Amino acid sequence: MDKGLSTGEYSKRWYRIILNKVFTLAFLKFFLLVGVILLSGAIIFYGKIPLDPKELRLWVSDKGGIAPFLLVLINNIAIFNPFIPNQIIHITAGALYGPLGGFLLIYPSSILGWSFNYYLGRKLGRSFVEEMIGKDTVAKLDDNVKKATLKDFIILILTPGISYDVLGYIAGTVKANFRNFFLGAVIGSIFPTIVTISVGEIVVDNPWFGVL
Repeated sequence: MDKGLSTGEYSKRWYRIILNKVFTLAFLKFFLLVGVILLSGAIIFYGKIPLDPKELRLWVSDKGGIAPFLLVLINNIAIFNPFIPNQIIHITAGALYGPLGGFLLIYPSSILGWSFNYYLGRKLGRSFVEEMIGKDTVAKLDDNVKKATLKDFIILILTPGISYDVLGYIAGTVKANFRNFFLGAVIGSIFPTIVTISVGEIVVDNPWFGVL
């Protein structure tokens, strides 16, 4: 990733890359991806979703009965666009619905989101992933990810600094074993998801955690 770019600049560059790539795909893939891009782009850029846990909690809670579904959608958009920090959504889910309710919303939607990233990485190809996250990052991980076992994927998802959002794209690009990737997400994400969601109310309500 280029130094000096903000999260917003990364996100906008990412959308430009995927929009350019989408026009090289077959008819059905084109409309599938355009639909996802338009939906996520409209919510992020025109819906002006706040990326602060306190503000996001207020923003979501104001939506009434659709709030849980909206939170799930935002979580998947954050996985789809790896430059949006999805820990903020996890924290917000915990603050709004408690540890159990937040987990039931976030955990299954994250598994589906990572699986979708794997599919996109496989279909969009290496050039797309390299443009999105950088050639050096892909080159550093591709051999290890391609040969990764279930145990390796569990370790990767538990390793600080490695994004499973990005890893999904790389795993799909190098055609890593999907079963290992999927089960690695299912098993490996349980603990970090529980921890992040469980501290949600503390993080949102305690001003000492504002820097998070």
